[in-house]
Amino acid sequence: MPFPRHYFYTFLTAAPPEVIPDPNARAVHRLLSVINPTDAPILVAAIESGADCLVTGNSRHFTPAVATSVGFPIFSPAEYVARLA
Repeated sequence: MPFPRHYFYTFLTAAPPEVIPDPNARAVHRLLSVINPTDAPILVAAIESGADCLVTGNSRHFTPAVATSVGFPIFSPAEYVARLA
């Protein structure tokens, strides 16, 4: 089933993409005990940008335990869109 276009526009209106600088290398290193090295920069960028939440399709690495450790929720795209409805 294709993703309904109106949900996509609602998502982009509610949470427009934000381009931020590369995260601090020391902060990335500190999070290696929480998440794998490939995903640590993404998590640090979310923290350093002051994100209220993180939306990702990578539920394998961005687990509930990771969300607990950083103090903000991590949603799949479908979960986030469902919250907007």
